[in-house]
Order: sequence, then C-alpha cells, then structure tokens
Amino acid sequence: IDKGADKNIAIGSITSLLRPVIGIDSVVNEFAGKGGQDRENDFEYRTRFLNNRIGAAYWNMGGLLKSITSLSGVNSAYVIENDKSFTVNGLPPHSIRIIVDGGVDLEIAKVILEKADIAIEKVGSTEISVVDINGENRVIRFDRPSTINVHYRFSIDNADSITINSIVKSYIDSASVHSTLSSLQCMRLIEKSIDLSNSNSLLIEFKREESQAWSQTISLSEAEKAIGVLYEL
Repeated sequence: IDKGADKNIAIGSITSLLRPVIGIDSVVNEFAGKGGQDRENDFEYRTRFLNNRIGAAYWNMGGLLKSITSLSGVNSAYVIENDKSFTVNGLPPHSIRIIVDGGVDLEIAKVILEKADIAIEKVGSTEISVVDINGENRVIRFDRPSTINVHYRFSIDNADSITINSIVKSYIDSASVHSTLSSLQCMRLIEKSIDLSNSNSLLIEFKREESQAWSQTISLSEAEKAIGVLYEL
C-alpha cells in the first residue's frame, strides 16, 4: 500500500474495482480517505522537537524547579510528584505538590502555570488566580514551608565566639527546605573566616526546639524552614 499525503482521496474518487467481484456492478467511496502524511525529514523532526520543548506544554520536575528557584526572592523549593493512578503518601493521583520558600506569590503561580502540565492537579494551601493565554482564570496551588526553631550550641576556647555564632545562625537560616544541617559543613564555613589553628576542638550541635536530644545533624522535611536560635541555659 502506498503511503503519504498525496494518497489522501476525496469523496467519490474511487469508482472502479481493481478485481471484478460477481454481483457488484459499481462502487463509489462515500467517505474521504484522509490522515495520510509524508514522513518528516531530520530537519523537520529536530524543529518539532525543539518547538515542543520551548512551548508551555513541555515540562518536567527539574525544569519547573529551576524556573521557580530562579525567581527573585526565592530561597529554595521542592517538588513532589505522584504519577500513579492512586493516592501516595497523601498526594492525590496524578498530582504535584510544590513547596516554595520566599518569592512573590503571583510570580510563582505564573511560572507554575507556564511550566507545569495544566492537566496535572496542583496541591497546596496557597491559592493564586492567574489569567492564562485564553483569558481564563486558573487557580494555581502551592505550599509555603512551616518555620521551625532549631536550637544550636557550640563550644571552643581562644576564638571569636561572636563571629562563630553569627556564622552558625546564618548557616541554619539559609538552609534549603528538604536539606540536612551538618556540623561538619558549618565548621568548614567557620574555618574560611576564622583561624582555628590555636583553638581547641570546635563542637557544634543542633536540636529541634521540642526535642531534648542534641545531634550533629538534623534533617529538614520538604515543608520545613529552619530558624537558628542560640541555646542558652
């Protein structure tokens, strides 16, 4: 069978049989034969592929996350996807939950509208109305992280404790959602600013406000934003 766009036919184009059939005197096609198309060449394929990537319909979690975190004022963000046909960890089927720390609500909502598939449900407690390209209002949902107090303490002799305190607090306050606070990472930041060669070993510990247990690491969930609080007896 020949293929291609030039093989499409109009109604009434077929009026004879290739092979005679007993009892059939004449034939005519009552419906158009359509849908045939020529195979695209390499250039046409590359053009279509790149246009689809650039268009608003193309999206993935990495691209969405990059677009959100590039917005002014956004400190960090995290995207959770459920591509299953059933609920997973409280997330409805075929939905995403986006948690954003910082930034302007409307700017974030516009990026989500442009970069995320409109057919996928967006889950979140923040609801922003955005006008799409057809002039229709779309309600975009995302979440803001909850703030938790992380107490910290450190011990060292013969060093600038004021500077150390400032660095530790800044380290905690700037931590991304869904990250891990580490005393080792914090000490490396301190060593870049202070000469500790003549000081005793530096010890840094963290704990959640409601906890009694101190640790050298604390993991933040995807919906937690840490604020450092110097622990004082």
